Parts: sequence; C-alpha cells; structure tokens
Amino acid sequence: MCCGQTPAQLPPRFTCCADVCRAYLWNVGSSEHKLLYAQYLPDEEGSRRATERAGWKNEVRSFFDFCSQTLNPDGKPGFPKKINPHDPGVLQAARHSAERFNNCTNDIFLFKESHISRALVQIVKGLKYMLDMKIGRTSCKKIQHPILDNCDFQNNHTLKRTFSCYSEVWVIPWLQKFEVSVLHCH
Repeated sequence: MCCGQTPAQLPPRFTCCADVCRAYLWNVGSSEHKLLYAQYLPDEEGSRRATERAGWKNEVRSFFDFCSQTLNPDGKPGFPKKINPHDPGVLQAARHSAERFNNCTNDIFLFKESHISRALVQIVKGLKYMLDMKIGRTSCKKIQHPILDNCDFQNNHTLKRTFSCYSEVWVIPWLQKFEVSVLHCH
C-alpha cells in the first residue's frame, strides 16, 4: 500500500504515489501533465471529466499540494529549502562565489570562503544555491595562481580582511555548469 493505493491502482511504470508526483512535477510545463493527473485519479467518470474541462486547475492544485507533502513535507516544490551549510554542493557553490569575488577585485591577495552562516537550495532547471557567507583574505597572492585549499588566512593583523557576502549560484550538474548570478559583498 502506498499513499492509500496499491501498486495495481497506479499508472504503469509507477510503483508509488511519489513516482506519480515526481513525473507530474517534471512534466508540469507540458501537455502530458493533464494526462498524468488523469491517470492518477481513481476510475470515476465524474473525476475524469472534471480534469478534461476548465475546472481541472483546482484539482491539479490539490494534487500539487498532495505531491508537495509527499516529496517535501517542509515546503512546496520549487520553493527554497534550508540545506546543511556543510553539504558538498553548498561548499562547491561557496568556492565558486569566492573565485568570482577574486576575479572581480584588484586585491593582490586571494580570498576564500571562511564561514557559511545560511544556505538555501531551490530546484530550478538544476539547483540554485543561496548563501550567506563570509570570505577572508588569504596569504596567497593572485599572481601565484595557487589552489585555494592550500591557502591559509592572513595572520598579519594589518592585512587581515573579511567580507560578508550574499551569493546565488546556479548549478546544472548534468552539464557541469556553475554560474554565480548574484554576489553582493560588504
């Protein structure tokens, strides 16, 4: 039994209501979404006709709410969701933000991420990470082109500098693409 239905009651290729929800959410922009929703409904003449008429939107909305609770009980799909600041994807997004900062400044030294205070992730044709973080000046000079992991933060009190930053990084894993779309530091 899954979500009140046996696998036999679900459309072919689906083993659980969560599969139906995922398929619906992935196809939400296409004409197939009405078909998936109609397949999910119990075989009741009135319910199927309702999905075919203009009133299908209300039923799709309730199905969408059901799916969001099935797949993501903390919030609706597509909404930003809190994520652990130590998650590897978050750390990689923070590194890309620091590299973007380094490319945009005239500082002699490189900066790297020192602390991530808040991280959100949103599913949008890939993943969009929204980070509140601090970046600090390292002892590595830009002309040396070092790997940031090998760079220590400045020990010299007069050269020490830290910025608070908000960053949004769009990641498309299947294309190995990272884009820092927003970076505000002060």
